[in-house]
Amino acid sequence: MVEFFDARIVEEQRHQASRAPFRRKFFAQDCRYDSHADTLKRMETEKIVSIEGGESDPRVITEQTVHHKGHIRRMRLRYHLQLLNDDWLIRDVQSACLVCEGRGDSNCPYCKGQQWLRKGVEAD
Repeated sequence: MVEFFDARIVEEQRHQASRAPFRRKFFAQDCRYDSHADTLKRMETEKIVSIEGGESDPRVITEQTVHHKGHIRRMRLRYHLQLLNDDWLIRDVQSACLVCEGRGDSNCPYCKGQQWLRKGVEAD
């Protein structure tokens, strides 16, 4: 996962550099719309907080800092991994519900107690 985090940061830096001429042509320097300005900062804060499941279905829980409209909040992600030829591949990524913060509150109007969103595989 650490190798993935590092490679993703390098890729985001490359992506932002490649978009610089486009942004200079169409956006004022202080316009943040479509700038992805906080993306790199958010990626750099992501850390592993726990690992759950067994060798057949490992899930890595991470936490990252999100800056949004002057507020700082923590966002948790859950990576579902699979082993392929001695390498671990990410097969799905879920985010903790932002409304109930992944507590699994059955009264949550957004996740309705599911905790994790963007299910691409069956979760617990």
